[in-house]
Formats: sequence, structure tokens, C-alpha cells
Amino acid sequence: MSVGMPRILVCAGVLVACSSDREPEPGSTNAESGITAVDTGDDTTVSDDGIDDGIDDGKLDTPSGMDGAGAEAGDTGCKKVDFLFVVDSSGSMQDEQQNLANSFPGFIDVIEQETMVTDFHIMAVDTDAAGLLECAILCGLLPDCNGIPCDQIPEETACDATLGAGRRTSAGGQDCGIAGEQRYIVGGQADLSATFSCAAQVGTMGSGDEMAVEAMTAAIGEQLNGAGQCNEGFLRDDALLVVTLITDESNRAFGQDADNETPSPGTPAGWYESLVARKAGNEAAIVALGLIGDNDQPGAICGDLDLNTLNGAEPAPDLRQFVELFGDNGVVGSVCETDYAPFFSSAVSVIQSACDDFVPPG
Repeated sequence: MSVGMPRILVCAGVLVACSSDREPEPGSTNAESGITAVDTGDDTTVSDDGIDDGIDDGKLDTPSGMDGAGAEAGDTGCKKVDFLFVVDSSGSMQDEQQNLANSFPGFIDVIEQETMVTDFHIMAVDTDAAGLLECAILCGLLPDCNGIPCDQIPEETACDATLGAGRRTSAGGQDCGIAGEQRYIVGGQADLSATFSCAAQVGTMGSGDEMAVEAMTAAIGEQLNGAGQCNEGFLRDDALLVVTLITDESNRAFGQDADNETPSPGTPAGWYESLVARKAGNEAAIVALGLIGDNDQPGAICGDLDLNTLNGAEPAPDLRQFVELFGDNGVVGSVCETDYAPFFSSAVSVIQSACDDFVPPG
């Protein structure tokens, strides 16, 4: 069962912040971090180097074997990457959103320093198009929303309430300061980390029916990427696509079954095929990352999702299978980790490898 609007409305009404302060499992070690590099047949492992200092200085250690030289200019290699972050906006995700914001600066720094990428798009979307619902609720009770006067909250647009549309404001009503009119960050953005942190704060008042896959496919779909549409220009034919799913539940869709649960529409294979089709059938042009519940895995970090404390997670075998379909280009980690820096450190080497092999169309 998911945490949806009813519980969050109670929290807003009594002005209590709902959060999930997770503590590491007793005796857990880096080797039990929950990061799962997809099996490549060569005993791939994740290095422990630098895990202790990944967040303190905002940097991630350079993954083993990366010397900063990048690939030789030529027929292969990518200088463009489109980063899509699909962030669960349900009631149990406050800590995870902050964890993502904390880990992002080191991740993007290493991408810029250790690969040949010079041109990127970065877009954050939520899982139910809640838009500025949080401020709509709070401004019905108070003169401000998270310290921002209600009369200064940006007016909600049609795109704000569209599933898969990139976010230009935080759920708390802050204009994130994305340069230009587009709904994603581009290279040269002033204070990149703060801008992304703002956009990634998608809030916790979203529906408990998290539609992570639907948000992902809509975000890169033809309809939202067409001329004059919400995400116009985000997805580029000559760029590597990196999709990151961050959720503590399995995929959902609106409407419930007899057990008051919402079955996931489609199949991992179908989601995979849909994504690959948007890259002209070239699965090598995609890297899939998943921070999801690991309850069903050996050495799990996540406990069962507790609807009272909002701790724990729901296992997500459907999302795990989806990411693993990308083979060497898929990495899965535990959403219950207290520090996402090691996960993103392992992801950088996967992204660089995919970049080295990338063949732009034409």
C-alpha cells in the first residue's frame, strides 16, 4: 500500500513536516551498500575508495581507471548527454530527495572533469504531476508557502500539471532560476548545483500511486518534446541519454484493484522497448540508473515500508528488471542508502564507458 494524499494533507493541516529519518542497518558495511552493478560476466565490483568523503567536500572520487583524458575525438564518443531524473513525489520521499540534492554536485563535477562531455541537458520530473499542489494547500491555511509569500508564488502553468514535464520550480514554490525559458538546465547554468537541488525538490504531497515509468516515457516522448511543447529540445538524437529513477515503491498507475493496490501497467520489457525506440533503436545510447527498494535482495538495506514512520521501502522487482535489461549500461542501488555518492561514483564509470562507445547518428 502506498502513502498518498490523505496522510500528507493531515501533515499539512497540523504544520508538521513528514520525513523519514533512516538509520543505517546495524553492522552494515560498504560491501553491503546495496549498490548492484549489473552482471557483465567479469565479476564487476564497486570500489570502496573515497566513500567516506563523497559528500563532505561535495566531490566524488574518480572511479578506477579514469584518468581524465576522455575518448579520442573521432567517429565514437559523446560530447552531449541528456540527464533525466525521475523523482518520486509521494509522502515518504523527503529524505531521499535531499540525499539526491546532496550527491548531485560531486556527480556532475566528475562527469565534467573525467569525460569529454561539454554539452548537457538536466531535467527533473516528478511521478504524478502534482505541480504546485503543496503551495495551493499551505496558502489555504497560511499567508506563505515555506517562507515565500503566497502572492509571490509563481502561477501554475499547464506544464506544471503535466506528467513528465520538467520542473522549473520546487514544490515549495521557489523559482529555481533555470536560465532560459526551457524546463531543463543546460550547460553554463549559474550555480548549477543549487538550481538542480531546487528542481529536484519535487515535494511529498504527490499521489501514492507513483507513475515513475509513465513519467519517464512521457518526459522523452514525442508529444512533450515537440515544437512548442513542455520539454521542447530536451531529447537530442546526438546525445547519450541517462535516465535515473529514484523511488521507494514499485511502479504504479492511477486506479486500484480489489486489494486496494494499483498494479503496474505494462512490462519491464515493454518499457525497455519504448525507451530504446526513442533513441532510434540504439540501446547503447542509453544508461539506466535505479535507486529503488532492495527488500527482496540479499543483504538488503531497506526495511518494509512503515506507513506510520515513513521509513523503509517497497521492493521494486519490476523496476529492477527494467534497469537490468540494459546490461552493462544499467546500475541499481538501494534508495535506502544514507549517502548516494558511492552509487553515483559507480555510475560515472558506466556513463564514461557508454560515451566511449557512443556513435552519433549520421
